[in-house]
Amino acid sequence: MATARGLRPVSVPDFPEMLATIVQRRLASVTLTIEAALRGDRDLFVEALLADGAVRDPDTASHMADSYLAAQTEYLPRFA
Repeated sequence: MATARGLRPVSVPDFPEMLATIVQRRLASVTLTIEAALRGDRDLFVEALLADGAVRDPDTASHMADSYLAAQTEYLPRFA
């Protein structure tokens, strides 16, 4: 939870396992995306797209990565 004092963890003791799995998968994709951006690693970005689960074909993910990176060049200098 974000408050005026900073970030505080929130405990959810009966969080369903099925939802936890979905959240873990999503966070893995986000973590990979952040790491790819920090490193300027296009291949890792493609892996992040595949880890998200919305794209399953590596060729499609590769083309998407190229499109996204071309559109966001000014914000992702490590990919230049």
